[in-house]
Amino acid sequence: MDEELFPANYSISKADEEDGNYDSGSECEEDNEEEEQAIPAFTAEEEDLDVYEVDDEWGTLVTDETKGIFTPILDAIAKRTPKMLHDFAWLAFVCSIRPDIVEDAKVKIVGNGPVRIMIEDCVRRLLSHDVDGELDGTIDRKIDLFWDELTHFQNRTGPFACQAWFNSSDCINGRSAVWHSKYSRNHTQVFGPIACRATARITGSGGAERGWSDNKEVKTGKRSHLSSDKLRKQGTLYTSANIRRARIKRDELEKPNCDTPDALWGDDDEQFDLGLEKWGVNVEDLKKPLGPRRVFKCWVEDWENVMDKGDVMRTKFLVKYGGLVFDDIDASPPVCMRVSSTKLKYIKRSGWHAMGEPPDYKGDGSDDEVLEPFAISEDVLIELIKTTEQPEILNVRLALNEEEGHDSDGSNNESISS
Repeated sequence: MDEELFPANYSISKADEEDGNYDSGSECEEDNEEEEQAIPAFTAEEEDLDVYEVDDEWGTLVTDETKGIFTPILDAIAKRTPKMLHDFAWLAFVCSIRPDIVEDAKVKIVGNGPVRIMIEDCVRRLLSHDVDGELDGTIDRKIDLFWDELTHFQNRTGPFACQAWFNSSDCINGRSAVWHSKYSRNHTQVFGPIACRATARITGSGGAERGWSDNKEVKTGKRSHLSSDKLRKQGTLYTSANIRRARIKRDELEKPNCDTPDALWGDDDEQFDLGLEKWGVNVEDLKKPLGPRRVFKCWVEDWENVMDKGDVMRTKFLVKYGGLVFDDIDASPPVCMRVSSTKLKYIKRSGWHAMGEPPDYKGDGSDDEVLEPFAISEDVLIELIKTTEQPEILNVRLALNEEEGHDSDGSNNESISS
């Protein structure tokens, strides 16, 4: 098959070879003459009617007859530009982290009052959840702070003076929302959170669903022909009124004198002290949280082996006796000492001893010589603890016998010191 298509030896005549080679000068001249005869000559008038290709202001190649295919596109864009350049788009534009856009934004907003008003209105709407802020001027102060922080962002001054932030890959690749969440939000009060919201992608339909829900409440029945602008304004008023009513209701339910079944626990309840300080009660101590109830068994339990040098036994002794207080009756006058929660001493042929901390003990390792060992036995340490009233902050209950100890084993809010 290959031999038939591509024979090894193929003979060709000299005439066929000349016809195949198109390099003869006479043949080229003949072809050129035929082409010139086929093209008619243009007159001066016909030449004026010819179509020329020119470059317009956009650098696009167009013609005098059609003006190119880009003119209708430009007209459509110009017609829709006002709707595309809305206030949220301007806000995202000035919050972009790309260096070229930052420089362009600095130029675009300088002396451009309408654009600055659009950006300010958008920021005000993003802060509109603070209903009371419109009354006391909080939102106005936040907007003023937003412009100051935006200026620092564009000039890389103030909190944005760290050049390393702008060497981030998020800055180079234009991931504005990620960059603002790392730096702006943590170092500014208003600009950072606003920039995160303006440059981030919308990940859910919650805002739209809430808007539709409010519009359905407003646009019903005979009011179904409201215009979009009027519907937007009334929907905003309706939502703001609902938020305000909910806050008023919550504040009423959080009052200390609220006696309805729906009463809520509020900040006033945490600060309410019933005027107990007038009766000599330390209110600050009452506000301190108490730990779980601690039960101390006032006897040597079966697991206690003072001669066991193991770490497990040492830890168990510290858990049972550590932190408890007792009066050292050998001192004159008696001194209130505390059982160390971290230190024990093993004495040869006597076993483990608890270390008593005097009131002036620092605990930084510089005055360990003031610690005094006490034998862990019913006659010494346990007797001293049993006869000493424990502070209320320790929340300790002394079980004097095994029956009381067994009764406390099933309590959920009591921890056994054993």
